[in-house]
Amino acid sequence: MNMKHLDKIVDQILKIEPTLETQLLPIKTKWEKSNRTAYWKQLFQILNSKIPAQHPRRSEIQKIFIPKHTKIKKKIHTFESPSAIETVIGVLPEPMDCKIRKYDRMQIDLSKTILEARMTHNNELMINSMQKFEKLELKQKEAWVEIKDHFNLWSVNEPTSFFIRERDHLLVLTAVKSQGGGSGGGEGPDGSGYMLRLDPEMLKKLMKYFNLNPPPSGFFPPGFIPPSGD
Repeated sequence: MNMKHLDKIVDQILKIEPTLETQLLPIKTKWEKSNRTAYWKQLFQILNSKIPAQHPRRSEIQKIFIPKHTKIKKKIHTFESPSAIETVIGVLPEPMDCKIRKYDRMQIDLSKTILEARMTHNNELMINSMQKFEKLELKQKEAWVEIKDHFNLWSVNEPTSFFIRERDHLLVLTAVKSQGGGSGGGEGPDGSGYMLRLDPEMLKKLMKYFNLNPPPSGFFPPGFIPPSGD
């Protein structure tokens, strides 16, 4: 219950029980002029005497004084669970975990902004967003160096793909030995396995998420290869 808005509380009560207007309006008027907590006591005294337990609308009036809890929005991220072929190397330390999650969230938000800029032909927004995106990629690469240092990945000689996954609400580093001597579909030497890169396929997925049609010709920035259709 918000003790700062007795006037609004009175209005809500009167919508439910108009017969209390004579008793409650004077309290509302005096409270608006003096804002004293004493008028809350007067309000409750009137309600307790005029709206007893057997009153048919008592429960409705009681609900007015119950604080409404806002629904917590679930955070969106790009981390998947480890697959059956991945080996979990270890859990990321808490500071590193927080940093990676922060960068992941920033990149999702930036990707949405870039998509908006493309669709609205907002060149100023596009340039600003791409500048932020480039700076974020540098931070991600720095974070990847920290990951390599922590898990001593510099000594890994055989071709291996590394990924950042989520398991039991914790971020973990996983590895898959690459086939055919390549670095596989995950992490190359620069640690791109956990980075959410802004490429045509990613923008295409974002458009599907918003139920939009495939991008028209010339949609992507210079240097991007337009994605093929499904």
